[in-house]
Amino acid sequence: MNEILVLAPHIKTTMLLELGEQDLLWDGSWSVKMHGFTPNHSTVAIHNRQLADNAELFDHLKPSYVCLFQGGGYYRDLVHCQYKDMFDRLEPHIKHISLDDDYVELSELYDLITLEDSKLESLEVSIILLPREENGGIASSCQTIETYDSYAVGDQDDEKKEKEEEEGEEEEEESSNWEWICDALEENTTLKRLLLKDYYKHLYFNDYSKKNKDIVTIPSFEWPFRAIWENNTTIEYLGLSYLSHIICSRFFDEMQHNQTITTLVLTEETIHRSYVPSFCKMIANTKTIKTLSIRDNHLEWCDEFEHAFQQNKSIKVLDVSGNRFGYNDATQLYNSLLQSDTVQYLVLDHSKPPIDQSDYVRQSKSLKDYFYSDYKGDIRADSFLSPSIYYFS
Repeated sequence: MNEILVLAPHIKTTMLLELGEQDLLWDGSWSVKMHGFTPNHSTVAIHNRQLADNAELFDHLKPSYVCLFQGGGYYRDLVHCQYKDMFDRLEPHIKHISLDDDYVELSELYDLITLEDSKLESLEVSIILLPREENGGIASSCQTIETYDSYAVGDQDDEKKEKEEEEGEEEEEESSNWEWICDALEENTTLKRLLLKDYYKHLYFNDYSKKNKDIVTIPSFEWPFRAIWENNTTIEYLGLSYLSHIICSRFFDEMQHNQTITTLVLTEETIHRSYVPSFCKMIANTKTIKTLSIRDNHLEWCDEFEHAFQQNKSIKVLDVSGNRFGYNDATQLYNSLLQSDTVQYLVLDHSKPPIDQSDYVRQSKSLKDYFYSDYKGDIRADSFLSPSIYYFS
């Protein structure tokens, strides 16, 4: 390859390198030999976190895209890693980062998005804003606007009270760190795509679904996040997963005026049922959002949804799978979409009435194709770093 590039220096080379445990040598170094070849562009997908701390790999390849996840094993066996050194090595050239199965500490995230001369355009990470109790539930003394179920502080012994005070101090620190991150995102001028996930609920969903009630707006997390969208003019893709506590109804009021975000992916219980009226008002009025996913929010069909989809004229790609839309509700959905007739690609559940037998499919002039909700390998379909329906927009 080097000989070819000498003869034809105008050729641009791109490498996709996928590394697993078999690519580690006994001393922890990587076994791939490049023989002096350095591609113009490289994408590195890493299945073993030991490789994430390998300076030789990143210094040589200078990847523009890194996807890091821990393949295989049970989620309880996953080990948290520190990413500051990796981010520092990637800084001059990295454009896209995707981390799955682990979380980024808030201090590391702040350092990443405030790096000088950063070229970072896409960021997909899990974060922890609420600590996890030993029994698997979420521990927090934060007061919420609506239904957050804080554990009761009754007749407890001194040791337990002391522990709760320490947890409260940790939460106050996390709140301050989160505020700094939101300020940094508001001022960031390179980031175009942002996908944030709640680490514990994303990874331990089956545990949490049994032990926690709905978590609705926590003001100390919500207002800094809402402030981002008053001034940020670069983020075009915004995705949130299991993060109902960092938004509220006012968030959707702000989104009505946002002229930058064209892809809005609010999935997995991020849209609480109490947010639906303001969310639907935003959908009815927006002229900017072209791709919308509300997958797995378990929302029930209502008149507000019907009105919103009738009025919207901008959405081309729509994912409504994983909600509690019954048989008759799906028919109303089809009729609403037919009235506006702008959606080109639709994602829905298998359990709904056969869409190919509906008037919507027969009469729509805009619909090009429809899909049934499914997982896409190791990376979920809502990821901007995976092949998905959302690329069609």
